Amino acid sequence: MCMKKNFILFSAVLLLFLSVVPSSAVQRSSGINTLIVEALGFRSDKGQAYVGLYNSENGFPSDPDKAFRSAFVPIKNGNASFWFAGIPAGTYAVIVYHDENGNKKFDINLFPFSMEGGGASNGAKGMFGPPSFKDASFNLDKFTKKIQIKISY
Repeated sequence: MCMKKNFILFSAVLLLFLSVVPSSAVQRSSGINTLIVEALGFRSDKGQAYVGLYNSENGFPSDPDKAFRSAFVPIKNGNASFWFAGIPAGTYAVIVYHDENGNKKFDINLFPFSMEGGGASNGAKGMFGPPSFKDASFNLDKFTKKIQIKISY
């Protein structure tokens, strides 16, 4: 009788283990990742932060419609963070800007200089315009990767 209880307990534990492990193993082997973006240094909590994740130079960083994924997130205490989940392994670049007036656009003036703060992955900056995808790109090949972006005005 004792052996039967032990077998049932062992079978239940094994079944539980097998139901949990394959899902994470499949997730890791299929290259599905999570990217955590922390944007630091907003001058105010007014408005929101746009976070754009791009998987090619096409549209980077000025065309949000070409972003692989994007979101508008709240700013708290001068910082904003967002998680992109279910991202396939690959090469990506991130752009963040402070949509201070809430119009869902990155506003520039006539020169063209930014009127709202922004930043890119790898701290990439452009000479007389936006940063390039090449300078801002990074490989996402870990299960979870965290990047920080400093906002400049």
